[in-house]
Amino acid sequence: MLKAVASRLNDLADRGDRVARVGGDEFAVLSAKITSVRQASAFAKRIIATLSETIPFEQKKLGVGASVGIARQGPDASTPPELLSGADQAMYMAKQDHDTHVKIYDKNAFPVRPTLEDRRILIEAMESGQILPFYQPKVRIDTGQIVGFEALSRWQHPTRGTLSPSHFLPMINELALQGTFMAHTAKHVMQDMSALVADGLDPGQVSINMSEVTLATLLGRKELFMIIDRYPELRQYLTFEITEDIFIARSSDIIRRSIQMFRQAGVRISLDDFGTGFASLQHLKELEFDELKLDTGFVRDLGIDPAAKVLIEGLVTITKGLQVELIAEGVETAQQRDLLREMGCKYVQGFYYGAAMPFQETHLRLATGGLAQRAVVAEQSVA
Repeated sequence: MLKAVASRLNDLADRGDRVARVGGDEFAVLSAKITSVRQASAFAKRIIATLSETIPFEQKKLGVGASVGIARQGPDASTPPELLSGADQAMYMAKQDHDTHVKIYDKNAFPVRPTLEDRRILIEAMESGQILPFYQPKVRIDTGQIVGFEALSRWQHPTRGTLSPSHFLPMINELALQGTFMAHTAKHVMQDMSALVADGLDPGQVSINMSEVTLATLLGRKELFMIIDRYPELRQYLTFEITEDIFIARSSDIIRRSIQMFRQAGVRISLDDFGTGFASLQHLKELEFDELKLDTGFVRDLGIDPAAKVLIEGLVTITKGLQVELIAEGVETAQQRDLLREMGCKYVQGFYYGAAMPFQETHLRLATGGLAQRAVVAEQSVA
């Protein structure tokens, strides 16, 4: 496919134009003869039309889609790196334009995107141990006993302090580092669990949030298996959390197969943020899973919106019937805890019981009895 695209771009280019493969499935065309926006747009449309013609391969015909970003030499982009960066940003925006798939770079109108330098910094932060999993406790509501943790990464930045995932996950996704980040997180979680077990502590069920890239690619699945295979005795403590997005993912069939394989290997599967995306009761019947996590929005509306109570009671009944566990996320007040307990919810998670904490504190909490923080301490941390 890459060879066919390269050949077609060469055929389209005028004499003196430069055609190059930038990397992956990205190509660039440099032309000094196109002098207007109209000419550039017309050329981009010709590229899309030409590349959209099917490519014969063995006994098949491969369908190819293309998006084109255009950068013009001038105040917005004067040097070759600026031109290439501008075209790349425009191409990224063009992917979102389902009508033309063509965008022209405008420095003032385009949001600032991560750079290759940002990519280097992120990779270095992972390799140096600045980005590590913290652990938020999952608690049995009637006893206050910790029954597990959710691994939530934090970046202990040298100048900006401790950063939550919202500060760096968007960059990881945009820079296509999901697989690297997922492997990095899984490796450290397994090491931490191994240390807990070696000290005679029971970590309970430790959850890792799974990316679509990891579950949807053979390479991602293989790399994850290689990590957990180093610790076969720890699989009983391991849970993979997936979101409802898998139901509309392009590779949903591969993802479901990956889920099936991990369950067969002894890893539990949790369906995260249920009720906010595209999952339905039909999906609950189709997907093999062990745990359902109720989205924070339902818990937040307890005592405010009567519908929230009705829906949670329904899900408590459904999960009991399916013989899977239900965990309510986002518990922040004693009232929410009490209402959930009255409705029959056994397990909860949220700031009422403590925020995500570094491994050393997690170890200490388990070593001193494994009880969740009392409400008064948690409420102070929320404030």
